[in-house]
Amino acid sequence: MLNSSKKARPFNEQALVIHKKVLGDNHPETAWALNNLGAVLSAQGDYGAARRFHEQALAIRKKVLGDNHPHTAVSLYNLGVLLERQEDYAAARSYYEQALVIQKKVLGDNHPHTANSLNNLGVLLERQEDYAAARRFHEQALAIRKKVLGDNHRDTAWSLNNLGSLLQQQHDYAGARLYYEQALAIRKKVLGDNHLTTVESLNDLGVLLTSQGDYAAARRFHEQALAIRKKTLGDNHPDTAASLNNLGNLLKGQEDYAAALPYYEQSLAAYKNNLGNHDPRTAMALYNLGFLLHSQGDYADARPYYEQALAIFKKALGDNHPHTAKAMNNLGALLHQQKDYAAARPYFEEALAISRHSLDLAAWAQSERQQLLMGTSLRYQFHNILGLPCDTEANTVATYAHVLAWKGSVLARQQRLRLERQNPQLAPLVAELRSTSSQLATLAFATPDPKQRDAWNRQLEKLTTDKEALERELAQKSQSFRQDQELKNLTPSKLLELLPTETALIDFLVYRHGQPDLEKKGPWTYHDRLTAFVLKPGAAIVRLDLGPMAPIEKAIDHWLVVIKRHAGKDHPGNELRRLLWLPLEKHLAGAKTVIISPDGALGRLPFAALPGGKEGSYLLEDVALSVVPVPRLLPELLGKGMTEQGQEPSLLLVGDVDFNAAAGKADAGARVAATGTRSGDRQEWKRLPGTKGEILVIRDAFEQRFADGKLKVLRGEQATQSNLRDLASKYTHLHLATHGFFAPPEVRSALAGDDKDRSAGDLFDQQGVKGFHPGLLSGLVFAGANKPPAPGQSDGILTALEVAELDLSKVELAVLSACETGLGKVAAGEGILGLQRAFQVAGTKSVVASLWSVDDEATRKLMERFYENHWQKKMSKADALRQAQLAMLRGELVRGIVRVEDPEAPRRVPPFYWAAFVLSGDWR
Repeated sequence: MLNSSKKARPFNEQALVIHKKVLGDNHPETAWALNNLGAVLSAQGDYGAARRFHEQALAIRKKVLGDNHPHTAVSLYNLGVLLERQEDYAAARSYYEQALVIQKKVLGDNHPHTANSLNNLGVLLERQEDYAAARRFHEQALAIRKKVLGDNHRDTAWSLNNLGSLLQQQHDYAGARLYYEQALAIRKKVLGDNHLTTVESLNDLGVLLTSQGDYAAARRFHEQALAIRKKTLGDNHPDTAASLNNLGNLLKGQEDYAAALPYYEQSLAAYKNNLGNHDPRTAMALYNLGFLLHSQGDYADARPYYEQALAIFKKALGDNHPHTAKAMNNLGALLHQQKDYAAARPYFEEALAISRHSLDLAAWAQSERQQLLMGTSLRYQFHNILGLPCDTEANTVATYAHVLAWKGSVLARQQRLRLERQNPQLAPLVAELRSTSSQLATLAFATPDPKQRDAWNRQLEKLTTDKEALERELAQKSQSFRQDQELKNLTPSKLLELLPTETALIDFLVYRHGQPDLEKKGPWTYHDRLTAFVLKPGAAIVRLDLGPMAPIEKAIDHWLVVIKRHAGKDHPGNELRRLLWLPLEKHLAGAKTVIISPDGALGRLPFAALPGGKEGSYLLEDVALSVVPVPRLLPELLGKGMTEQGQEPSLLLVGDVDFNAAAGKADAGARVAATGTRSGDRQEWKRLPGTKGEILVIRDAFEQRFADGKLKVLRGEQATQSNLRDLASKYTHLHLATHGFFAPPEVRSALAGDDKDRSAGDLFDQQGVKGFHPGLLSGLVFAGANKPPAPGQSDGILTALEVAELDLSKVELAVLSACETGLGKVAAGEGILGLQRAFQVAGTKSVVASLWSVDDEATRKLMERFYENHWQKKMSKADALRQAQLAMLRGELVRGIVRVEDPEAPRRVPPFYWAAFVLSGDWR
């Protein structure tokens, strides 16, 4: 494409000069010449120049032909296509919608051009993860094409194929297969069995059936595609080589290595014969052969294939390309498996550095979900470094530096992006940086035509220079962006310097640990393992291996079942203390405050409720504990002061919600894609009578302490989702006493799945984004949630995704006293993706959330004491919560709540009543 567009460019430039000279600058034919040149430049990846030509064409057509002419719609449509390629979806959607309005008005609802705009809007909304709307547009396009072009037209097949792709992303494999099969049938009939577009349908079905585990059927489709390509293109064509490679991948996935080997060898031979020894596709064939031999345990034979592939990738694609990272990583893995740890480490570290660069670059053009998925697809490289022994202090520090950079990187990035979006003065600069980064990412992750490599390199250098200049300008104008750049360079030693005296940090991390199979040579087996790093001022960083994660998760689950009981000899809390705390204890000597950064299932564990040093005691009594979502946020937390002196705290209270009232208006900017994440039958939310007393007590406590403080109470029918959205940003304290919403287990998160790495070409591939955004799987329930939403009305559910889009940078403390508001979907290295994290992304400094459902009266009394401690006794947030929990533990707050079996026994209350609430964020 690059080659043909390069040839076309001078002809189109000459045509434009002639049109301007003969017809004038504002002639419709000059607009066509501008349009054509814009298309050529777009194909070359010169999006900035392409946009200027398309905009000139649009201006001429509006001036000469009018706003509602079909040619004006063409220009709008082309600008939409261009901006979609740059992943500026909001702007692209606006152009598509304008084009669609004109086409419907001038050409009619059933014109093929109208169908084209509907089709592109469907694709665009699919990429924006609005699957319901995308499906409507695709179905409308399909209906028009069937009506106007017929059931057997090639464009009808495209619509069917698009619907198949959409359903495949949502894991509706049966529905996707029906659409793919219809598209294949049409293409066979209209284009013929041997047409290359027909082959694309065969490939789509092969990939789909592989996803379903139907390897036999998948193999038949891939074999048909191979036969057609051999017959049509010849044995040595690159597309034939790709089909051979697909079959090799399929058989390797079934661990039929002997059958896979000849396909890989034939693929390599075809690439070499057609493309030569230095093409990236030849390199990938070498890599695949190396990987196959590596998987069989043939390390000596595998290594030269990897090394040849790496040399080609570096020369053809550069040192920072994802393919280069993959080859380096696998060379490191091979050396690791040969126990040459010193040689493996630099390969692993360089591969991870490249991938982190890719993640940072891609983030500007990706949604949070796409960032999480890309991180998931690449985290095996991070885990490989964790799998190396930390046998020296230098290796321990080097390993922890990688942990700091990786853990919570999406959370930190989302906070920064939110801040930049909310600054209108910076909006144009941020938009330009996003566009430039998107172009750079698209180009950097591509595999260029070897004949165009010099031009590709020049464009890469130009975009890199432009991006760096924009970053410098943004850093000068934005403190938050400047802080983000500094956090990227946070080192373990700098973090140690920031920790207060008599404070220790425990940073937990769950990772995939590999070990050889003792019964057979070949692939290693992998399991989740827990590691912890302990940081304490004046001491060396310590790394501890806490063993497999499975028994720890089992003990946590068991502990939560028996939470109402005190710890006895057989209590699972004792096992958790043995597994989690005792190995760390000696490294915490002298620490009065311990900051914990949990990971994985540890996010469900209230550490304060673990057994303490004395029999019958709890860790709550031994040491002050605080939680931070990720250590890389500590510099910002510790750098922030409390509420500015002289600024009175303000409080927004929500409780005693009437779930049967009207829900209020929907926010035009709010995400409504939670539809489908709830169970089929609408849940009936019962009123929580205890929350009435809870919010009134807190109201009275606030008024007593802050006579002039701003206070607002939302209760009954006033406790709507829209009211909360409108008011939350104006208060320093939020207290939300309502139900939590959680999707049923059968609803799939986009992060569900395995840890298999994708090919570098799939880093932006929407096919990898399947399932619901994890932020749509939890939320808070407000007025009207029991009523089906009317048009323009809210559904009464505020999802975690919607919370994250609010501006809560003024909020010092948010207390979510709804049950289980501290839970969510686990994302390795990112904590729990739920409400608590959403409030932190939105800018809230500290969040108190609940890990399980607690008695209304116990919650009321605990919260009353917490606020009394914090506001009247002026304790820190962490101390205020700890002292309230200690009072509950000692029986001071539970009269009439907890049954006492032996009136003479010490009144020690089980953790069920006091340990559910956990403070995360700034503990001061």
